[in-house]
Amino acid sequence: MMKLMGVLVIFLMLTSCTRKPSGPLDLKGNVIARYEAGTDPENFVVNDHATRLYIANEDAGTASITDVKANRVIATMPVGLEPEGAAMSPDGRWVYITSESSSSVSVIDTQTGQVVKQFLVGHARSRRCLLLTACALM
Repeated sequence: MMKLMGVLVIFLMLTSCTRKPSGPLDLKGNVIARYEAGTDPENFVVNDHATRLYIANEDAGTASITDVKANRVIATMPVGLEPEGAAMSPDGRWVYITSESSSSVSVIDTQTGQVVKQFLVGHARSRRCLLLTACALM
């Protein structure tokens, strides 16, 4: 049985002040990079040193951690049904993955690469966005 993997394409999003449409292209119209991910990667966050990508994989119900330099998935963990959002705490210690159908947020410890907590957030129309502030979240 072959394991299906997704590919995450990193793009430069042009802002509205450029008066050009936003999209998956650099200023010359080229794809900037492709990275290994889990199945159906929805959203991602990158650490401050640009060495790790934390990716929400909707179809698989998992989050993946990709080593940017090696371009390979180094960890995959279950996080709930239909994970869609990804955010990092201001200090870079925690990654939060939102799961649409589970109405939950999973917390990944960036030092261990493990889910350390999961909590319910109630039903809402979309759980793609998560706003983090400088206050203590854990």
